[in-house]
Formats: sequence, structure tokens, C-alpha cells
Amino acid sequence: MDAASVIYLRYSAGQVGAGYVWDGLSSREMTTEERSALIPLVKNRDASRRGPLAIDPDNPGTAGQLGHTFQAARGITSFWLVPLVLRGDEQHDLILMRGGDAPCVEDESHDFLRIASSSLANYFTRVSAEQELMYLSTVDQLTGLNRRDVFARQARERLASYNAENETPALLFVSLSGIKEINARGGHATGDKALKICAQRLRELAEPDDVIARFSGVDFLCLTTQENIDITREKAEAIIAALGEPVQVGDHQLYVNACVGVAIYPWDGRSVETLTHSADFAVYAAKRRGHNQVQFYSFQERSQASYTLELRASLRYAVPENQLFLMYQPQIDLDTRRITGMEALVRWRHPTLGVVPPASFIPLAEEMGLLTEINTWVLETACRQNRQWISQGLASAVISVNFSLTQFMDSDVPGLVGRVLRKTGLAPEYLEMEITEEVAGKPSPEMRQALRSLSHMGVGIAIDDFGTEYSNLGRLADIPFHRIKLDMSLIRAYTADNPRSGIIIQNVISMAKELNVQVVAEGVETLEQATFLAHTGCDTAQGYYFFRPLTAEDAEKALFVQTLGAARSSIGVL
Repeated sequence: MDAASVIYLRYSAGQVGAGYVWDGLSSREMTTEERSALIPLVKNRDASRRGPLAIDPDNPGTAGQLGHTFQAARGITSFWLVPLVLRGDEQHDLILMRGGDAPCVEDESHDFLRIASSSLANYFTRVSAEQELMYLSTVDQLTGLNRRDVFARQARERLASYNAENETPALLFVSLSGIKEINARGGHATGDKALKICAQRLRELAEPDDVIARFSGVDFLCLTTQENIDITREKAEAIIAALGEPVQVGDHQLYVNACVGVAIYPWDGRSVETLTHSADFAVYAAKRRGHNQVQFYSFQERSQASYTLELRASLRYAVPENQLFLMYQPQIDLDTRRITGMEALVRWRHPTLGVVPPASFIPLAEEMGLLTEINTWVLETACRQNRQWISQGLASAVISVNFSLTQFMDSDVPGLVGRVLRKTGLAPEYLEMEITEEVAGKPSPEMRQALRSLSHMGVGIAIDDFGTEYSNLGRLADIPFHRIKLDMSLIRAYTADNPRSGIIIQNVISMAKELNVQVVAEGVETLEQATFLAHTGCDTAQGYYFFRPLTAEDAEKALFVQTLGAARSSIGVL
């Protein structure tokens, strides 16, 4: 400290705050040593004095003793404490110190001190405000952790200096679950307190060289450097364990779960941004597996995630831009070997990814609220196509369309079907609605009424995937249906060497016959399976042994051949 110095000190509610030193030319923050020496002096001063207080280093009193201690440490001979601003419980003090042979300040100079002190106070207040603003711009205000931009800068510096021989940098993406439920139950203030506690636990687990930050919402980042990947996993598991401990907020004991995605530098990314994306993909995969999971990044996971993201971005344009199309799989009567039905199967011709199978986009459509729109398109397209085949004089076949539980919940299905039949001109007996056994086994009253209305219209009802649930026809007694479709897993399990599966199929078919319900077998791929099903009384079959799914043009050819064969037989032409 210079021989002639001024110190500006914040003192609020018994706590000493920021301190700055001014020597007439420039300012700087106080050193820790300077601050430690001044704290006792300020806390023990005569608080009732409003004007400048001169402290005599030779005074045997408490203030003098403190001043003497400070004098011995700093070579200061005179002190004046000047109260500057009183704002609530906040006291701003200006401490003037002179060293060497400088004379003490006389009483008549007190007014000058007040004026000078006020000017200096304004200056230091501005400095303090600027530093506080800089702090707020770099630190998350709720948790006190770094913000994302500060994290990125510090992480880049850390990665630039790591030792490749014995260090393995890893970015841990920590994502919490349970905060939303806490907000709903206790309010956002309770959720914020829980977040702050979690952030503090993460800070306590951080090692000196770790860089941590709040990424967004309930997500945090931690760049850590360990000796190997196994120790990195242990650290991730330690974070999950710590965050999983009960969180006490007031009288509430709350629980939070965490998943951690891990990306290793440089294999999973050579930049902080790429590492963050990789770890984000990894934590998404971890959360799909459940709570409290650690998932290391893999290229396969990212490829799948990127594929899903692209599908999600494009799916809403599939119907408006005519990207959907139907395939038709014939259903064969096992007695006559004639086509009696066609199942309509939707496909998506993506403009850049090619043909997308339904297993890839139907779950996404349901998640995005697009399934009703797609099913409506399928229903109208299939009905129009079947009406066209019938009007051409081709062999009559029932067209089967799959309907989901979402469709029954979101729309008036009987009203929709009625409108489509009138619009396309298809008679209701040439339409069949397929619903899964899972849906049919626990119908809502509204769904039960909708199925009855469809049946009264003359539309057929088929129970799809029979055999995947409890396979109990008694569970379906209170809904109308005329056919069950044996799931392909039952058919594929049948071989001559596995008679038990055959017995199960026989029992289901026998029960269906007693209820006057027809049976369709799905997934028939061999002559052995087709022969067995015919001998056990199965009515209809579909599968690769007979036909793969056909385009509309090829399905029309198959119906034409059948129609031509029937015409030849009727006139005795072989």
C-alpha cells in the first residue's frame, strides 16, 4: 500500500464486502492481506460517530491498538474513517491513511473530507457496479455456477493444456429429472431451491481442475480430466449418487434423479461444442433407459438420433406433400386359395432418406400428434383404391385398415368412416377395421360404442396381433368383432419339431369356431405352416409364402389374374 492511500469499503449487516484502493492515479481491488487487516478496525469503530474519526496509533484504546497493529504491518501513522452513504443496513466507509511524517487532519478539514469522500464514493460505487455487472454476466444467478459461454471459454483453455500421456478429458452432461414434479407440487420457488442444492452438490464433487456450468433448465456440464475412462465412469456414478440423496427444502423431503452422458476428448469431438453435442446425445440415450443411468457416447447412438431428428422435422409434410403411399398384402382363403382380402400397409417415401418403414415413423407420428391425420389419409386412399378395383370388375376383396387407440380417442371414428365411404362410394361390407388385442382388451365406453356403431354400419372388425397379450377371447366378449388375426410370432414358432406351439394354435382356432369368429394367420412363410393351418381349420392366411406386400399396380394384376381364372373356370376353359 502506498504512503498516501484511500480505501473504499462496503460494510453491510455485519459483513465486510468489496474493497478498493485508490492512490490518486489508479484503483485496484484490495488484497486479501489488506482486507484482513481492515476488517477488525471497521467492525470495532464507534458506530455512533457520523463524521470523520481520527485514530491515533498511540492511543491505548481498542481502536488505537488495532491502528497500532495495522501501523506495524503497513507503516501507516494516521487513519480517518468517514461514513459515506447509509442505504438501509448498508454502511459505506471511506478509510484515509497517511504514512511517514504526514500531519494529522485537523477538525476544520472535516468538511473537506466529506466532500472529497463523497466524490471518491461515487467513483468506487461505479467501479463496484461495473464489477457486479460483469459477475452477473458470467454466472448463473440461480445456482452461482458458470454460464454456458464462460464454460466454453474455460473448457477450451483446459483442453488446450491437458497432458495427453496420462490424462483423459471427458465432458459430463448431467440431466436431472423430478424438478418438474417438485414445481407442480411445491411451486417454482421450491423447485429453485432444490436446483440450488443440486448445483451445490455438483460443486462440492468438482475437483480443482474441473470446469462446471449450468447448461440450461435442469441440465449441467462438467469438464473433468481423469487417468482413464473407468475413473471417469466412477465420477459420473458418484454424481448420480450425490444428486439422488434426499433434498430437504423446509418441511419437504424431495427426491431428484439424474442421468449422465459422457463424451471423451478427442475421440467424441475436438471442440467444446462438438463434445457438448455428443454428451447431449449420450444423456438422451441414458434417459431412454431409465433413471440414474450413465451412457457413454457412441457414433451409432448419434446416427440414430440424427436420423430420428430428420424424420421428426419432415414428418409433418408427409401428407400435404403426397409422400405417403400404400402397399397391399393379399389375404388368401386356405380352402379355395383365392384372394379374399387386402391389408393396406402405409409407407413413407422420404425425399432424401428413401422409403421409411412404418416402425420408424408411426411411433413418431403418435408422439407428434400426426397419427390421426395419417390414418385418415390411409383410410380414404384404401377405400378409394378398393372401390376402383371393384368398379373395374375385378375379384371383390375386403380392404383392411389399421386403427390405433389414438385415433379412437382423437376423433369420431364412425362419423369419419361414414364420410369416407360416402365420398369414395365403397360399400361398408368391403371395409374392415383392425385394432390390436391390447387395445380391444381394455376398451373405454366411448371406444366400445364406436365399435358397435361401425359394426351396425356393416364394417368388419378384426382383432390384430392376437396372441401377444393374454390371448383370452373372453376378454373381448363385450365388443363386436368377426375375425381374429393370429400374431406372426405364434406362426413362426410352429414347426414339426415343436408340437406345443401347434397345440396352442389349434386351441385358439377351435375356440374361435365355437364363437363363430373367423381366423386369419399372419406371417405364413413356409408350405409346412400353410398346410398345418389348413388342416386345423384356419380360414385365411397372409404372408411371404403367398404374397409379399404389393404396390397398387401389382395388387391389381393379382386380382385380374384371379378374375380371369374364375371367368375361364365358369366357361369350362382350362
